[in-house]
Amino acid sequence: MKFARLIPVFVILFLIITGCDPTKRANEDPADTKGKSASFLYDMKKIVRTAENCESGECTEVVINYPEFALEAPRADKLNQLVNEEIQASIKSNLFEKTTVTSTPQLIQAFLQGYKQFKNEFPESITPWFIKIDVSVSYTSEEFMTLSFNNSSYTGGAHPNYVLFYLNVSKKGKVQDRLGQFFYDSKKLKAIAEKHFREQFNLSAEDNLADKGFLFQKNQFELSDNFGFNYEGVVFHYNPYEIAPYAQGAIVISIPFSELDGNFKY
Repeated sequence: MKFARLIPVFVILFLIITGCDPTKRANEDPADTKGKSASFLYDMKKIVRTAENCESGECTEVVINYPEFALEAPRADKLNQLVNEEIQASIKSNLFEKTTVTSTPQLIQAFLQGYKQFKNEFPESITPWFIKIDVSVSYTSEEFMTLSFNNSSYTGGAHPNYVLFYLNVSKKGKVQDRLGQFFYDSKKLKAIAEKHFREQFNLSAEDNLADKGFLFQKNQFELSDNFGFNYEGVVFHYNPYEIAPYAQGAIVISIPFSELDGNFKY
């Protein structure tokens, strides 16, 4: 898992495709928020595939929403490649057998075929499987963009799996996954994030994190390396099981741009 230099700023276009419905386009005029601008042109695409012979209202299915970057966008080829690679990796993570196929349609078919084999072996099972992948552009600026991948799946077991992760990509098409690429002082940033974290969970500065059910290494607060941006600020996302039990769900720490003055490089 863990985008060559262009002059103008592009207006973001969204294209929503749902089955055979006519396509619709709309222009977004971003608000005057710090760092907010529309630098990348893309259309939203949707893929829906269901298991064959599905007669009930709930079917094993794969649903993928993702942006497809237009040729006018900076490094559109690289952006689309990154999105496709992450989508394919997410599908592969839900396959029980290794596969040599490399295209998204083939991987989807392998997932649906896996369910068919499972159903043949365990016909009494009535709970359908699913993969849902929602890729969105959560932030764009002159210098970089943030892609958000919100994935959920179920292939049996006690509960579905949920994972959200970010990709920060420069206008040259390079993934930027280090805090030092965005902030001058990571220690200062960590202190601000820990303050937000403790306030969010009503913890005092002296409260022991392990005693409160949080699972940080060495029992010291650490910033997640899964971070991205929206038009309010920077977001640090801890997925279920990372620093707390599954029941706690995802833990999200948001720091507004107003608290990053002098530290944020952009």
